[in-house]
Amino acid sequence: TYAGNYNRVEDIPGVFAENSMSLFKDKLNWIVGIRADLHNTFGYKVTPRTMIKWDAAKNTIVRASIGKGWRTVNLFSENIGLLASSRDIIITERLEPEEALNYGANLTQKFERMNMSGHFSLDVYRTEFQNQIFPNYDDDPTKAIVKNFKGTSISNGLQAEVYVKLWRRFEFKTGYNYLDVYQVINSKKE
Repeated sequence: TYAGNYNRVEDIPGVFAENSMSLFKDKLNWIVGIRADLHNTFGYKVTPRTMIKWDAAKNTIVRASIGKGWRTVNLFSENIGLLASSRDIIITERLEPEEALNYGANLTQKFERMNMSGHFSLDVYRTEFQNQIFPNYDDDPTKAIVKNFKGTSISNGLQAEVYVKLWRRFEFKTGYNYLDVYQVINSKKE
């Protein structure tokens, strides 16, 4: 059934502080930030983050970042298939905010030769969820069971991109994106 009270009012006042530093004649830029929010239902949430950008050579840039994040789930708009199925929706507990730690790096190499310019970019990122909300359709085919998932949930991403401009008229861009997204349920990667 869809029985339940789905009205929700969220008040989330917050403060954010950030410090940006340029070091070694602007070859290294470092940003450190922290955000503190007060959610009317879930209390205080603190999310620190930091990013670094290093101009390793004239045309080579290396970036790295790490940060924590959180958000409240919008169950029906994010899982629209719930409304199209004939399953009973069972919410077994109070749904806590989703929380995750994200970190990664980027390498960008620019090039310019005679009538050709462009860049190559490589991104590698990982997200580790501490809590995640998703409907479970497997335990009972007549039900969609929704609860907090506190187990291992990982998203690994790798993206490579090449951009080339020839004679200031022709542009060529290609990319490849690889995602490895999984959860560990009953010691099994799914």
